[in-house]
Amino acid sequence: MRSITHFSLAEEEYVILQDDGVYNWHLIACNVDSESSAAFSFKIAGDAPVDLPSLGLSIVDRQGAGRFQEGQIEVLKDDPYFKAFQARFAKPLTKGQCFDLNISCRWNNTFSRSRKFDYVFFGWGYHPSRGVDKLVGRLVSDVPISEFSLARLEHGELVPEAAQPKVIDSTARHYVIEWEASNPRHVYLLRFTKERPR
Repeated sequence: MRSITHFSLAEEEYVILQDDGVYNWHLIACNVDSESSAAFSFKIAGDAPVDLPSLGLSIVDRQGAGRFQEGQIEVLKDDPYFKAFQARFAKPLTKGQCFDLNISCRWNNTFSRSRKFDYVFFGWGYHPSRGVDKLVGRLVSDVPISEFSLARLEHGELVPEAAQPKVIDSTARHYVIEWEASNPRHVYLLRFTKERPR
């Protein structure tokens, strides 16, 4: 299914809870094609094998339709380290109609405490073929984060970003860094060091 949606906003948030990761996305997009849009697809990956039930995938329509039901979510790929889904709207979106969704899941053991030097990929700036106006990346951790750096993947090489993430909260058990990109066209890699719990 070809993409006929343009994203005005894609927020990607990854939350470190001990060894586990909670993934949160906020997506706003509109159909920009004369053809109606019945569904959209997305991918999820992690650094540890998980099964579908443990993922706890949730999709919520912020415009009032509520939570997507099981029959609206089709599994396209179910590998231990990679999942792909297609989510069907309650009603197809015609040209000019938009969706506003929250997507979340939990990927157990993807941020192992034994791994001091860690990373996470942000892919929503690259995957939508009709583009994204604004991408917001966020990492939330229950331990302090240091030595973080953001780079974009360009022609197979990592290129450091001029605008690096900023610390927006740094309490003992809630450490948050965030960054933004306008009209992104790349996959981004955030590398960071997890400090020992205080």
